[in-house]
Amino acid sequence: MKKIYLAIFSLVLAITAVCGSVATADGVANPAKDDNYYNYVQKFDDVNAINNAFHAYYLKNELQGTGVLEKVGTDPNAQDTHWYIKDNTAIRINNVEYSNLMGDAYETNRIAMLTYVRDAYLNFELSVDYKRGSAGFWPVIAFRQEGEGKYYLDDGAGVFVQQNGKITLWGDPDVSGPYETHMINNYKDQTWHNMQVIVLGNSVQISIDYSEWYTYPLNESFYNAGYVSLVSVNNQTEFRNFRIKALAEPEDEALGTYMPKPEADSEDSLSNLAGAVKPAEDLFERTPSENGSDKPAAGGCGSAVMGSVSLLLGALGVGFVFAKRRG
Repeated sequence: MKKIYLAIFSLVLAITAVCGSVATADGVANPAKDDNYYNYVQKFDDVNAINNAFHAYYLKNELQGTGVLEKVGTDPNAQDTHWYIKDNTAIRINNVEYSNLMGDAYETNRIAMLTYVRDAYLNFELSVDYKRGSAGFWPVIAFRQEGEGKYYLDDGAGVFVQQNGKITLWGDPDVSGPYETHMINNYKDQTWHNMQVIVLGNSVQISIDYSEWYTYPLNESFYNAGYVSLVSVNNQTEFRNFRIKALAEPEDEALGTYMPKPEADSEDSLSNLAGAVKPAEDLFERTPSENGSDKPAAGGCGSAVMGSVSLLLGALGVGFVFAKRRG
């Protein structure tokens, strides 16, 4: 059954045009903050301190529910865990494999997570360094997860950067997605980057490498406290310098109810997943903005396009649910 789901998942992503959310950038300089600014800082230099603050979970596949609880270790060849530390870095032990049904692409399973359990957060600011490995999907920062050990597409939401440099938000049914920004200029995959995340009220703000903030709106139904997790669906994922700070409630109590709005029509870069990545110029018809960055050309998901997609997805039935909720 899992192979059938994976085949449907691959097919749907390959033929579906996914619309990104409206992500606004304020253009304000975003310098790095001192460690003293945060409530908690983890340098990944002490395995006992890590295991006291994080619970490591492993999901054999995303349909499994709650993962198996493990301990972070120091042996890269360990058989009883999927994380080890070395040189102040938490490193994913490799076991993601190719899927024969998906061709030269990796399976959407074998998920390793580090869930920070010293507190649950409604509003917070986080900073972490990450590095995507050479095989598999992406390192993900998950948030507002109400339970431990679950994949962020079943419980909570996650933000990550695709190989081509597109910041992406995806989550459970209260969030849906995926919602994508335009491409980050000069983004280099499989190298160290910093991600800053601010979740405040009904929005999530993301900044990569201390550049401008991109803001996504969130639905009111997603306004709940939850755990933060470092998620790997990628061989050789690495994390270091985890920092987090609780934030006060927004002053505006009128949260409103709205969902992320569609942006421009696009070919779904998620359909590439861990396979061949299209050149940046093939993903969008882009026009230079005033500050020199490339953004999708104006458009929008027209009713004709979305109607055709809806009919197609309706015909696929369960495959639509799987593709929309899991990835």
